[in-house]
Amino acid sequence: MTSLRHALNKAMKETGWSVADSSKSLIVKGHKKKSRKPTHPATVTEASKRTSTASSKEIKPGGLREGRKKIRAASQEEGDRVRLQETGTKSLSSVASPKVYRVAAGVVRPVGLTEKRREVSSARPLIKPSSTVAKKKPIDFQAQSGSVLTKPDSVPSKPYELKFTGKGRYIPLPQSLHDRKIISLPVELGCRTQLTFNEDDVHDVTIGLDFGTSTVKVVVGDATIEKSFVVPFRDASGIARYLLPCKLWETKEKGVKKFSLIEGSNAFDDLKLSVLAAPLNDNYIIQAAGFIALVLKHVRSWLFSEYADIYQYTSIYWTVAIGLPSESHLDNDLTPVFGRIVGLAWQASQETEVRRSFIKKLLQGESSGCDDISIAVIPELAAQIHGFASSPSASFDRNRVNRYVIVDVGAGTVDSSVFQVEQKRGLWNFTYYTATVQPNGVANLHVARINWWIDALSSSGRGRPIITAMRNDKFRSDLEQPIPKSYEQYVENIAVVPKNNYQDPDSNFFKKRLLRQVSSDTVYRCFSKKLLSQTDITGMPMFLCGGGSRMKFYQQLKSELQTTPGTTWLRLEPWALTMPTDLICKGVAQGDYDRLSVAYGLSRLHLGEIDTALPLPQELEERRMTYQDRYIDKDQV
Repeated sequence: MTSLRHALNKAMKETGWSVADSSKSLIVKGHKKKSRKPTHPATVTEASKRTSTASSKEIKPGGLREGRKKIRAASQEEGDRVRLQETGTKSLSSVASPKVYRVAAGVVRPVGLTEKRREVSSARPLIKPSSTVAKKKPIDFQAQSGSVLTKPDSVPSKPYELKFTGKGRYIPLPQSLHDRKIISLPVELGCRTQLTFNEDDVHDVTIGLDFGTSTVKVVVGDATIEKSFVVPFRDASGIARYLLPCKLWETKEKGVKKFSLIEGSNAFDDLKLSVLAAPLNDNYIIQAAGFIALVLKHVRSWLFSEYADIYQYTSIYWTVAIGLPSESHLDNDLTPVFGRIVGLAWQASQETEVRRSFIKKLLQGESSGCDDISIAVIPELAAQIHGFASSPSASFDRNRVNRYVIVDVGAGTVDSSVFQVEQKRGLWNFTYYTATVQPNGVANLHVARINWWIDALSSSGRGRPIITAMRNDKFRSDLEQPIPKSYEQYVENIAVVPKNNYQDPDSNFFKKRLLRQVSSDTVYRCFSKKLLSQTDITGMPMFLCGGGSRMKFYQQLKSELQTTPGTTWLRLEPWALTMPTDLICKGVAQGDYDRLSVAYGLSRLHLGEIDTALPLPQELEERRMTYQDRYIDKDQV
């Protein structure tokens, strides 16, 4: 330390600067005409006991800049790491802590706050040693008396702990019920569109095709006899009999690729989601058209076999109505795409085998369009509410304003909207206020839970095999069996011990995604966009339907939306869809009807106009406002 002091003192004197010695501090001050006041005193921590060789070197005057260089060189050659800080310093991490100083330009200046934080976080010395000098071990500042240097923890602690009570294990989801038990029907009947031609007796028949993410449901409606038939697909009981998994198989025989609903060498899932994600992808369109073609063959074969006494003497005027998420229908981008898919499927369904090459030729325009059917692409929620509106229900009054909120919980998405329905001259007109489709369905809830567990187990060596099993079961869209009621039921012998401010992944998904979609993005937006008044929204009926609505997790929407804290006028009244009297479906319970409600509505809906609502006139809105309307709660700000 003494040799370093002498070297610095000698260099400063030769360049016109002086160093005042002190037993407790090193004070560097100016000289000659521009004298400088002494700065804050600082102590020098000795970092090395090596004997300096620089002190014996001759330092010639060369101006202020040269002096600075030689001072720096003398310090570096010593190999010392110099830290100057006030006597009694205990911490460098606090803003109120004593100042840190650096030798520069012949004076001791305080290090800025931003610079100090950077140095503390990186734990680097203030003056780096020269690259030509062998580096020493880093100084243990915590071992120095009166000086503590701590490195901030970049990984925050989790608000929970995992407690292993045994060997942890992931409980896999049940496999799909696609067990190839498809009802066997005559192939020849499926290729036909008519059993006979009778111009004197023509029936208006509509195939309502609910093409969902996980399953397809079909209802055939005959407007002439005013009956609707649910089409069975599988040899099963209850509602499962009428649900066909959206899975397509393909086999290559003698160089020809053909599709099947039963078996094949290649399998394709996510048929609908693929089209929604990439509507211009020909491969996705061909696969969706091939699947629907096989469905149409099955429908016609079943109808002509089961009700041959009706249709063997009549001609049929066919309509195929397919559903589309409400938001997509209003944007009108996917409507022609789905219409094109149905047209391709109808033509391919009249062939003995549904082949990829045949559909590809149709898609490339090598065949004329189908002119023996009408194709309708209808919003799914409009079709769903039609079953309620058209049934003899006292709840639906044609003489009043009928506005509804409907939430359809599917495998991949949740489709929610607010709309008004009215009947004029035999046609049903729908006015949409808001329509939102978001990936908050059952399969995405499952993905969110899996992601949480993977993150929770990643820091434990015992969790690696569990993580591998979870990743293999993460992306499942063929969810026919219900997923676990809670995220905790995904594993065995692992308990989640919560700490303060813990919010489980189920609550996060429900509040930040699902409830926000329905309450804020769908219902409240009607008011914020001035489409409906608070009075219009209060007590509006809400229908919760779809396959996922049976889960207790999604049933929470009913109770949560009956009262909204801070926004008392935003409350909805849960209603239930009732089974129509003209629907023939053997073995289906009343509580399962909503699974078929879209297909039924598609088969019976005589659609008029579909419009989007306009903002309320300003005069009308001001006239409706009361004192309660003008009052702004603190939670609304």
